[in-house]
Amino acid sequence: MENGLLYEINDDGLYRVLLPSGLRPIVKPVLAAVIRRLVGSHNERKPEVPVTVVQIEGTKSGQEFPVRDDPKYLEALMAWQVSLGAAMLTRFLIDAIVVPEDDDWAWKLRTTMVTIPASGGERAYAFVEETYPTLVSQNIADVNDQLAFLKAVQQISIPSGAGIKKSAAAVGDDVEGDSTDGPEAADRPLQEQPGA
Repeated sequence: MENGLLYEINDDGLYRVLLPSGLRPIVKPVLAAVIRRLVGSHNERKPEVPVTVVQIEGTKSGQEFPVRDDPKYLEALMAWQVSLGAAMLTRFLIDAIVVPEDDDWAWKLRTTMVTIPASGGERAYAFVEETYPTLVSQNIADVNDQLAFLKAVQQISIPSGAGIKKSAAAVGDDVEGDSTDGPEAADRPLQEQPGA
């Protein structure tokens, strides 16, 4: 994984997530606003770090200190992290996974006479269940695939500098050294239009 990125960009410009199990789902970015809204709604329920007040000897005042190792706080924090991760995983599975238009992937569903969802989140989730089962598994052994998937979709949706360079290289833009680099580009006059 180059520069810590958990995805690659195919020759056709599609993002392919590199999961530890060897599976390589094709994904698209999730809108940053969706991610912010999801995280923001969960942050409202994030448990607060408890504090203890230590009385300063010889005064009527005390100083507050956080108690980050409080067992009840740690339990609540873990439950909050699991809830946020589950919500993000579900949303990313529905919004990020690229689902083929044909139904070739659904042969097991057809064989067992299960209705294949025509569109939307149900179709995306059914595709994931059939094609990338480790992403929806409750098995603790599959958690690494789920964590890698979450991180990769975040990297694609809200790219770092390394991700931007990787994307630019995939489309043939050298990023550095183009005419928009640096403040001096803004001070140059616009090129005359041909025929003007």
